[in-house]
Amino acid sequence: MGRGIVQLFAAAGYRVRCVDAVPGAALQAADHVGRALRRSADKGKLTHAEVDAISSRIHACDALSQIAGCEIVIEAIVEDLTVKIGLFRQLEEMMPICSYCKKIRDDRGIWNRIETYISQHSDASFTHGLCPDCAVKTMKQGGIKIPKGFLKKYRKPAST
Repeated sequence: MGRGIVQLFAAAGYRVRCVDAVPGAALQAADHVGRALRRSADKGKLTHAEVDAISSRIHACDALSQIAGCEIVIEAIVEDLTVKIGLFRQLEEMMPICSYCKKIRDDRGIWNRIETYISQHSDASFTHGLCPDCAVKTMKQGGIKIPKGFLKKYRKPAST
């Protein structure tokens, strides 16, 4: 798990998310670090406020997907090349995407339009138009009257 790594980075001021393939192991690791920090406070090496601050930066995750968006990922798994390659493949599949503008951050840290990123990493090509909701928004912003029944005609019901 890398409990020492978790403690070191949290003590250095970083928010740390820990995850383990074994269910419950990440929570056990976070609890272990918390107990170690409290022992340090009992010995006078840390204040209780420092322990609280460090502990508040440690978050146990149930799934690898919960670390999406992390700036740095440090793996501390079994020294098995097949397992490590599998983990790195899973990590590469996670794409940091801006929840507002929908740009995707690439491996160099550059934010690209989603169309650009996907076009560069696949054979996909794009055409552009407006979905019914954005068409209405654009018409409202432009002072254009929305035709009666427009949304009913063009908005498809969500599939279940």
